[in-house]
Amino acid sequence: MNKNELEGIAKKVVGTVEEAAGKLTGDLGLQARGAVDHALGATQEKVAELEQKLAKIGKET
Repeated sequence: MNKNELEGIAKKVVGTVEEAAGKLTGDLGLQARGAVDHALGATQEKVAELEQKLAKIGKET
C-alpha cells in the first residue's frame, strides 16, 4: 500500500462522514461534497492499485 492509496482511502472515509452528516442535518451541499469526496477517494485508491500492478509487471519483464 502506498501513499496515494492511503490518501484515497482517507478521502473515502471523510466523504462518507460528510455525506452522513449532510443527511443528518439536511445540508444538501455537505451531502453532495461528501459524495464527491468519496468518489474521488475511490478513484484515487484504484489508480494507486493500478500503478502498483503496472510497476510489478514492469519488474517482471
